[in-house]
Amino acid sequence: MNARPTWLLFDLGGVLVDFAGPRELPALLTAPADGDLRLKMAHCAATDAFERGAIAPEAFAERFVRDWQVALPPDQFLQRYVDWLRGLYPGAGGLLTRLHADFRLACLSNSNIAHWERCEPMRWLQRTLDVALSSHELKLRKPEPAIFAAALARLGAPAHEVGYFDDLRANVEAAAAAGMQAHHVDGFDALVIRLRALKWLDD
Repeated sequence: MNARPTWLLFDLGGVLVDFAGPRELPALLTAPADGDLRLKMAHCAATDAFERGAIAPEAFAERFVRDWQVALPPDQFLQRYVDWLRGLYPGAGGLLTRLHADFRLACLSNSNIAHWERCEPMRWLQRTLDVALSSHELKLRKPEPAIFAAALARLGAPAHEVGYFDDLRANVEAAAAAGMQAHHVDGFDALVIRLRALKWLDD
């Protein structure tokens, strides 16, 4: 059984927060897209630069519309992109409140200034969690080892005292390599199930 950690560190999209982009992007494309859109969106050049804080939202929209052949002008696509962040999954706020009684809580997200500053769910998380970390502020992205080292430095905790949850296996593997207690969870329901299995959440 895993030792009980001091910190719980969460990815956001696909774990605590519903990001509708991979579901709704196909309807905006002039040509069909194949493969796992969640991974393709995460790894495209425009997203990489945006989530490192290297380009402004308007530049991101221009690049993304061009590279993906989106059938919207950049300004309309940017608004759609911001709106794709639908908010916390039902029950996520209550879960964090329960967990906060026993753990310190943090997030580590590959995110961007448009979501981090414009979307109320993200601002709520920043107010609620003990530490809220985003790639665009750190100038690093998961699964780079350096971002996990930076997160541990901000938490002020040894890696083995951190339980980490993410919906992308590459990020989980990188967190485990950094020494964290890392767990792959695909969605909020899977997160709750894993926390209960670890005995870190009471039934």
